[in-house]
Amino acid sequence: MKRTTYIIIGLFVLGLLFIPVLLRTPAGEKAARRLSMEGERTEIEMAGIRHVKIVEKLGKIDKDGIGIAGQLDVQASPTLGKSIFAYPKSEYLNVTQEGDCLLIEVDMDNEDLSQIVRSLDKGHRLILDGLNLELKADSTLLSIENRAARVDINIRKLCLDSLFLFNEDWQDISLDSCRFRSLDIRGKRLSLKADQVKVTDYYEELGTIRSSEISGFSVDNLYLSGKDSHRYRTGINCKRIFWNPLAKDAELELTLRQKGEIILNR
Repeated sequence: MKRTTYIIIGLFVLGLLFIPVLLRTPAGEKAARRLSMEGERTEIEMAGIRHVKIVEKLGKIDKDGIGIAGQLDVQASPTLGKSIFAYPKSEYLNVTQEGDCLLIEVDMDNEDLSQIVRSLDKGHRLILDGLNLELKADSTLLSIENRAARVDINIRKLCLDSLFLFNEDWQDISLDSCRFRSLDIRGKRLSLKADQVKVTDYYEELGTIRSSEISGFSVDNLYLSGKDSHRYRTGINCKRIFWNPLAKDAELELTLRQKGEIILNR
């Protein structure tokens, strides 16, 4: 066999190897240039923190031209009445306590960042990554809200009376070995992981969770609400399900793992 034949066969096989990679690339995904926010870790101790909020300040930068990537890890504080927060020291990060709220602001209203975004090729965006936050929360914590893109929320070994969780679209929420009297999760198209979680009252508006990985999620009362026609296949062990339609033509189709009482709220 001639050498040219070997080359042609080799190129053909190489092409086959590349096909799956190309097929997995989302059509609308932008190529990214990354800028790390990681730096010297700073730790502060605060009292009276009941709410945590992550926000972003864009300034003149188009939201499509810049993004954030990071995570917030939450667990119980070892000190009664005190919360401990650790974060990377960065010129793009402002951390303040406003009353009973821990406010974490990613400040992208920066001329240097604006210049980088303007210099990017069409279809590219700037990602600020390395936003790794750690919170050891007091037992009086009531809510965690992430209003910045691509920040996952991971909660481990936390026991609270009630907790409200909000995350931006297409983000992840993970619960591991937690107990809540009341748990309310909000957002759109979230991914939920729950392992060894016990909740008395769990609230979910259908459309909030796009995918779930459930292992040992026990609920006494599951409160579902929705505006459209929904199919709900629960991996949650629950005793009672309350359905609250938010529109006249709202529908719910349920698939249950075990027997449970279903109650219609009007």
